Amino acid sequence: MKHSLNCIEHDVRLCKEEVIVMMEKLGMNVDEDEDGIEEFGEEVSQMLEKEPSLEEVEEAFNVFDENKDGFIEAKELQRVLRILGLEKNLMQCQRMINVFDQNGDELIDHNEFAKLIEQSFG
Repeated sequence: MKHSLNCIEHDVRLCKEEVIVMMEKLGMNVDEDEDGIEEFGEEVSQMLEKEPSLEEVEEAFNVFDENKDGFIEAKELQRVLRILGLEKNLMQCQRMINVFDQNGDELIDHNEFAKLIEQSFG
């Protein structure tokens, strides 16, 4: 998982195997066959191949925005990373946010999050 975090910090895409691991850590059941992910995984494969819709981006944003104030702050990022098995302190989470924070408020808003997602599918 350390590799995955490094990928996030250095603007590298996650591979399907890493997505599967994260989904499983979030409690999602994922079955694989010799060609990759089957059934539910077909939906995942499609998600990995096409850009997400605005609705999907909003849904992903809401996973992080626990207090529903329209911003992702360091402690909210830390909570999600912890669920994924990535133990990071608040300072490390703040540094990750600062990489994508474009307006200097030390938070990630909807627009910044959408750009982050867009870059990862770029």
